[in-house]
Amino acid sequence: MVLRRLNEVAIIFNGKTPSKMEQRCMGHPVLKIKDVTELGIYRGRFESFVDVELATKHKARWIEVGDTLILNAAHNANYVASKMFFAGRDVQGALPTGEWLLVRPNSDAILPSYVNYWLQSAPARKAIKFLVKGIHLYPKNVGSLKIPLIPLNEQQRVVDLLSRADGIVRLRHEAQKKAAEIIPALFLDMFGDPVTNPKGWPVLRFEEVVAEFRYGTNQKCHNQQSDGEVPVLRIPNIIAGQINWCDLKYGLLSEREKAKTDLRPGDVLFVRTNGNPQYIGRCAAFNENRRASYASYLIRARLTERILSTFITNHFNHERYRPLMVRAGRTTAGNFNLSTEGLGALGVILPPLSLQRAFADQVTRIEAVTRALNGAADKAEAMATALSAEVFDQPC
Repeated sequence: MVLRRLNEVAIIFNGKTPSKMEQRCMGHPVLKIKDVTELGIYRGRFESFVDVELATKHKARWIEVGDTLILNAAHNANYVASKMFFAGRDVQGALPTGEWLLVRPNSDAILPSYVNYWLQSAPARKAIKFLVKGIHLYPKNVGSLKIPLIPLNEQQRVVDLLSRADGIVRLRHEAQKKAAEIIPALFLDMFGDPVTNPKGWPVLRFEEVVAEFRYGTNQKCHNQQSDGEVPVLRIPNIIAGQINWCDLKYGLLSEREKAKTDLRPGDVLFVRTNGNPQYIGRCAAFNENRRASYASYLIRARLTERILSTFITNHFNHERYRPLMVRAGRTTAGNFNLSTEGLGALGVILPPLSLQRAFADQVTRIEAVTRALNGAADKAEAMATALSAEVFDQPC
């Protein structure tokens, strides 16, 4: 393995931003920053164009297959270089805006995909961050980075393994996205709009189907678990209608406190206070056979047998119902707060338990597919991280 300056094996340059007067509704496509997702995936269509004559003047800047594009300017320095994109045939020939920095390998000794994976590796990203000047990243500075050069057959092996891992991770994101679309649509199909109630289900106050509301513990928590400490779920653990078991905190609770804030399968946790009103009332069902408690910024609802946790979390989290949750909150010292009284007063539809169970069964099947992909993606990411460290963990 040898280290070579990036500008010895690639040309590095910026794109060209057309003025507002030069932009058209059709013509030669222009690739803007917003045309690529945070995951580095092209969204599938161009929204900006220029006249062919203007684009031809900058033909040397047109995107080629195998280019790696890096966000080179932003209003916030932390955002610079946060987005990278490996160009395929779907963007070939487009004119990149000036906010893109392009890295184009021009040596037979290096694969474009290998350069892309190196640029996206942790050591390279860290080195690139140090190159940011104010809110800009300049080609000459990126060109000074040193890339580890290995034989072409070894480069291909690394690319093959990392691309397989990428494919699995992207499948996970696609499955999560589809689940986020399918489950609310399934809810509407089976139960109708939870606000307008077109199917005429009985409407009750939420407190009528809750055995107990309870706030969480104020006990100080730690990052590392010590003897006798239990996981204490917090606001960051309530994400997209699910309980996320990453970034856990742990607390040493008295037996009395454990009994008060213990979680059981079927409980529902609600975010009760936050500076962002869109977080208020965000909820998730606890369906784990493990010991856990929850922090004071959350409310636990222990349901009666008349209603299922899967049904009620999708009811409250549905985009049609969210505005009611936000309005139920109150503002105090810059924070939005939801009390047990306000939560209990919210109206909920009550379909037959058999229909709720049918819905919950379908949700379980959808989530099982997502969980399986999550496990595979976690393994793939771990393998990719280890391989990247082995190959790319060199001073840049």
